[in-house]
Amino acid sequence: MAEAVIASHACATTSLVTVSAVAGVVGPILFVITLTALSYLWPGYKPLTQTISELGATNAPTMELQALNFAILGVPTAIFAIGLGVYNRHFRSTSILVGLYGIGTLLVAGLPCDPGCSFKGTSLVQIAHSLDALFSFVVFAFAPLFFWRSSRTAPKWTKTPAWSLRVAILSILMLVSYLAITALALSSTAGLVQRIFLGLLFAWMIMIAYKMARLATIDSGHSFP
Repeated sequence: MAEAVIASHACATTSLVTVSAVAGVVGPILFVITLTALSYLWPGYKPLTQTISELGATNAPTMELQALNFAILGVPTAIFAIGLGVYNRHFRSTSILVGLYGIGTLLVAGLPCDPGCSFKGTSLVQIAHSLDALFSFVVFAFAPLFFWRSSRTAPKWTKTPAWSLRVAILSILMLVSYLAITALALSSTAGLVQRIFLGLLFAWMIMIAYKMARLATIDSGHSFP
């Protein structure tokens, strides 16, 4: 009986980890695809100079669709974070940061920014949007750094820490650059820098999710592509 309970619990855990890993892969990919499509739906929108949030601004023809797109990213990211913590307790600090980013992304869906999405906006919704985005970006940027620290001693993850550290360094540098550009209006490349910053972290999350699913299924005696 005890062995059956243990086996059942292990199977349930593997299923949870696998589902959450799929969410960690699918969420960012769907977000990017939808984001690209919405960029074409707004004539005159310039991805290199305008931020992602401007697609969901109060004056944007894509406001409702971009709000949905934020939810498409936020919910799967939060699910992935849960699975990451369940898979390995040493990864829980990373899972908390990723989960906070997912929740922040979900919240921003209900906080459409003012036209232009300026950090210096004075409306209450704009201020809430800016603070939420700032917090979400910071915790997401530091997630690879925490993963680097916790994965160094994790079995079967020995090749992961090195590139996680590189991603952490690059993402933090990109975040600082993006904040400087948007807050001080130093250049017209805010959209480009933001997309590079998030694209780097999305790629990192997808790789972690894929490896987590593969290892979880191998440990359970199944195969994974």
